[in-house]
Formats: sequence, C-alpha cells, structure tokens
Amino acid sequence: MTTAARQAFQLNWILYQHDFKIYTAEREAIDKLRNWVLKTTSEHLIRTACDPKDTIRDWYTKLKEQVGVSATKLKRDARALYKAANKPLTKAPKDTLTWLNKWEEAVTLAKEKKVPEAQHSDIWFEDFSLAIRGFMKEWIVSYEMLHATEIEDGTLTFRKLASDLRKELLKESTQMPKAGRVVAKGAFGPSFADSDDTDQLQSKNGDTETEREKTKGKGKRKLTTGESSAKCAACGLLGHTLPNCLYVFPEKARGKFHAREDRQEEVNKKLEEDDQLRKEVDRLRGKKQKEGETNSSRRKDQG
Repeated sequence: MTTAARQAFQLNWILYQHDFKIYTAEREAIDKLRNWVLKTTSEHLIRTACDPKDTIRDWYTKLKEQVGVSATKLKRDARALYKAANKPLTKAPKDTLTWLNKWEEAVTLAKEKKVPEAQHSDIWFEDFSLAIRGFMKEWIVSYEMLHATEIEDGTLTFRKLASDLRKELLKESTQMPKAGRVVAKGAFGPSFADSDDTDQLQSKNGDTETEREKTKGKGKRKLTTGESSAKCAACGLLGHTLPNCLYVFPEKARGKFHAREDRQEEVNKKLEEDDQLRKEVDRLRGKKQKEGETNSSRRKDQG
C-alpha cells in the first residue's frame, strides 16, 4: 500500500470510529428512552400504541394521538383553576394560608399558560380583591391605595401580594386571644382604634369603658372575647355593634367623643352606598324614636 493510500485509510478509520461512537451513544439513549416509556406507561397503552417493531418516534406519535393533551386544553384548564381560586368568599376559609397557597399556584399556572386574566396586575389584583373582600375588606382596600402605582404600571407581582397577606394573617393569628378566655379592658385598643376612638368601646347598654369606671357602686366589668371581637358594620371598629356606634348615633355619647374626620367621612359614604346598612340604621332610629315617644307618654300619664 502506498504512502498516500495508507494516509487515506488512516483518515477514514478515524472518521469511522468517530461516527461509531455517535451511533453507539444514540442507540443507548434510544434504548434508555424505550425502557422508560415501558416502565411509565400502562399495559393497555403499551399494547395499543407501543408496537416493538415500531420506532420510538412511532410510539410518541401514537401515544400523543391517543392520550395527548393539546395546548388549548391546558390553557382552558389553567383558566378554570384561576377562576376557581378567585371565587368571591363571604367569609374566611377554614385554613386561610392553605387557600392562599392554592391561589398562588393557580396564578402561576395561569401565567405560564398565557391566560389573559393573569397577565397584568391591574386585572388579577381586582379579581383577588373581590375574592377576599368578604373577610379582609379593610386590609385589601388599604393595600390597593398604598400600591396603586405598582398595580397600574404592572410592577406589583402576585408573589409580593401573597407574601404581604401571609404576614398579615400570621400577625393576626398571633394576636387573637384563645376562645373562652376573659380579655381585660384595653387589650384590643392598639389593634383597632386611635386615641380619639376610645369612647367607641361600649358595653351592651351603651356605656363606655371610661364612664363605667367613673360610675360609683357598679364596679368594673371585663369584656369577654365575644364582645371584644364584635365588629361594627358601619365604622369597622372592634368592641361594639351598629346600635352602639357613635359615628352613626352621636347622640348616644355620654361624655366627650372626638370623631375622626376621615372615619366619619367613610361611615357617611358607606351609609350612602350600602342600601342594606342604611335601612338598618333607619330601622334603629325609628325604634329609638318610638321608645322615646312611649316614655314621654308614660311620663304624661304619671303626671
């Protein structure tokens, strides 16, 4: 063999070895993939779609045709999950943190599948806001005011919103007293009222805590958990109910009551917009008026 022939043979041998290595690696990868398919596929699908004589590409084509899910179907499923996660709630779920985790997962999937409602913060924030207003109205309204710019320009992420709400829920869970325990006067003061609102903490007969302390011979009574956790439908403060709200019935105040202007405006606005609340206030005022007329008639009869 001539020198040129030997050099040509040597070159061809090197190319052959290189190609053989590529072929061997590819063959091993295909065998590994075939074994994986056989291990993870049901016997029914193996019999109907994985003929041993076919190539792995044929297996894939038949399996996709038989049990494959289209991108459109995945998008529809993600949208349905998103809508379910944002369903408006009338009260807090049994496990709020678990509910919040599922909401995060639903929004993440909706974003990945390009669901329109999950692509911009001003849309998904509104959906989330409507979902939790039944039990976190004050918090979500305040949050929207503080982050209005981020919501509008799309820089607010659902992860940050979920993180902030999770912190709030954990904070509330550590502050709430155990059921059945007696709560001393003033225990809830810092969490629901400013100094100007302290006269709002009333008992069932309308007396304030401060005035009860001043009343001689009646002693001091501690508030139970139920009374302290009562929430007014008008002003949103804890510790009293609508019939004893001084923002709605200022004439019930038996001492100095300094109403906060911003809260008074909020109460007035709520009375204008909420028909049910306004009807209840009118009913209470009518009842009070009738009681006043009855007492007046009794005094005249006694006179």
